[in-house]
Amino acid sequence: MTTHLLLLAALFSDSPVAAPATAPAEGGAPPVLTVKAARALGPGSTVTVRAVVLNGGEMGNIRYIQDGEAGLALYAQPTKLPGYGELRAGDSIQVSG
Repeated sequence: MTTHLLLLAALFSDSPVAAPATAPAEGGAPPVLTVKAARALGPGSTVTVRAVVLNGGEMGNIRYIQDGEAGLALYAQPTKLPGYGELRAGDSIQVSG
């Protein structure tokens, strides 16, 4: 299993990203949430989650991720986000967006 740390500017939107929806943890980094908790914050929220990738490039630029409670679809252009194109099923990632 490979571990990746990615920063996604926005998920599914060309809109500017809003300010963090939760208070930053010590050191200024946002807290890592479960996917379920992140989804509950709704559109426009900036969140950080840690999850396992379920697919690779066979579905184009979409990567599905899942933790113990829920799943989420990520979208990025691999040429604009280094490392995104190399994500494979089973990789553990932490993403913010």
